[in-house]
Amino acid sequence: MNPPNSRQKGTSLSTLIPGRDMTDGNGERPKRWRKSWRLTLYSASVTGLLVLCFNLGFLLWVLPRHNFNNERGTLYDGNCDKVHDLSIGLHLVINIFSTLLLSASNYTIQCLSAPTRADLDNAHKELCWLDIGILSVRNLRQISRCRSALWVILVLSSLPLHLMYNSTIFATTSSNSYYAFLGDRSFGQTALEDLTLAPSDPQFQPLGNYELRNKSIIATFTRLYDMSQNGALEKLDNAACIDAYTKTYQNSYVNVLLVTDTPQNKSEYRYVGYQEVYRPVTGSPFTWICPNDYEEATKCQSKLLNTKPEIVAGNWEILAQPIKYCLAEVAQPHCKLQYSLPLTVVVMVFILVKVITICYVAVTIDTPILTVGDAIASFLEQPDTTVRGKCLLSMNDLTGLSTMTMSAEWSQYATQRKGLRVSAAPNAAQRSKYFLSLPYRYAIPLMTTSGILHWLISQSFFLVGIEAYDQNLQHDPASDISVCGYSPIAIVCSISLGTAMISCLVGLGFKPFKSGMPVAGSCSLAIAAACFPDPGTYDPEKQAGSTPDMACLALKWGVVLSDEGSVGHCAFSSKDVTMPVDGEVYH
Repeated sequence: MNPPNSRQKGTSLSTLIPGRDMTDGNGERPKRWRKSWRLTLYSASVTGLLVLCFNLGFLLWVLPRHNFNNERGTLYDGNCDKVHDLSIGLHLVINIFSTLLLSASNYTIQCLSAPTRADLDNAHKELCWLDIGILSVRNLRQISRCRSALWVILVLSSLPLHLMYNSTIFATTSSNSYYAFLGDRSFGQTALEDLTLAPSDPQFQPLGNYELRNKSIIATFTRLYDMSQNGALEKLDNAACIDAYTKTYQNSYVNVLLVTDTPQNKSEYRYVGYQEVYRPVTGSPFTWICPNDYEEATKCQSKLLNTKPEIVAGNWEILAQPIKYCLAEVAQPHCKLQYSLPLTVVVMVFILVKVITICYVAVTIDTPILTVGDAIASFLEQPDTTVRGKCLLSMNDLTGLSTMTMSAEWSQYATQRKGLRVSAAPNAAQRSKYFLSLPYRYAIPLMTTSGILHWLISQSFFLVGIEAYDQNLQHDPASDISVCGYSPIAIVCSISLGTAMISCLVGLGFKPFKSGMPVAGSCSLAIAAACFPDPGTYDPEKQAGSTPDMACLALKWGVVLSDEGSVGHCAFSSKDVTMPVDGEVYH
């Protein structure tokens, strides 16, 4: 195959190969740099800046329009279904922004950890190798302290940013405390003044002698009586009643009357329980549903927590009186979509840190060797004598999707002639690099599924605000709490998607390469060894500058032409090559 004739004449390889001077004869940078890795960094900066501007615009829009309570603002107050839908939609937008920020940050991190040619030469002299084309931690030992510090800043700012970003907007629901009473079905039909209200335990004095919560209990009982006369109470069978009142946070009902038709005194009603908005972990919730006998109450609570309500509903007794049904006071749930001002400000600070860091890297960083093509081009122009005579050097340990896709493309150089994939503007047969070193058939699905997975995780565990309302449906701000909510469906979906992604990665690992070319992975020494010219004819003084444009041509790896009977050598070449023969010796 003849080399392509489309390369630019008079173009020095030094303007094309990372790690070399990228200036023309007048000392000015060529315009090609605008299409290189540096332009991608500027695009990443613009992406972060746009996300920052969106958050700043949001903050400037809400600040004069909403009052703050406990450093929270309310975006919407109303229908709970609409709050749920708005929360899902806004978190989807947040996770799209998070994915864009993460991609921009990851690319910058890769640029920071990518070695320069000087870094590679220093490492190879110490018989060490560096990673090329992947996000690398091992390279931090060889790069400058400034680049390492910038790398750490970007990494440390990513995790708290994504955790806090999803918590800036959250849903708030209500939870009601309530009283439970026990009495005859004639409730609401007998005159109120003819009724008596007693405590649940007969050994106590009549309720009239109580001081604690006395007025509140009597006022609630009176309101229930009036609502019963007006038919405003909802009748629930036993199973529905237990199901409705054994919720962790009660927002659909308030006070309840347990109706029995065998009371000892039809005019006597009993106060049997009070349920707070929330209880300590060591507390026993819903104790009023179970009998007073300690052993029976323990069994009852165990069934309530571990089995369906119908199990206890079929034989439900309180104070030795069988319960026929319930009369429940209906409450309208209070739902809000709120945002946290402190978290919003903290998120904006993290985004600003990322934007400034990315901009600084784009302006100041030396040209890195980002791709395997960059490394091949550099080692073709200036071979590394450290690997002289080791043309079949390989890297045995392969991990990670980026390394596997790079190795797959690397092995194709032994079967077909291809141009190098470089981070600078491609010239002649050269090709442009992939974003984050992944082919787009992998990168686009990976970014999409990662964004969906991040959104599912945000729906699996999330911040929930609980506004407390007393038994009279009056807001009690002192009892408001914030808790960590979870969704079993979202958790299952997150685990399923994560498992599918890992399974695909493992499946790709079993895909064989198309050639027997030694696997280099991201190992700089193995790449340098594959690029070294024939040691039998290589003369550093004569070789320098003799074939400066070979990296611009379509290349193939194999056995380069040599004299008959001599030891063969494998290398990249723009000329004809042959496949290595198993059992033959090459240097």
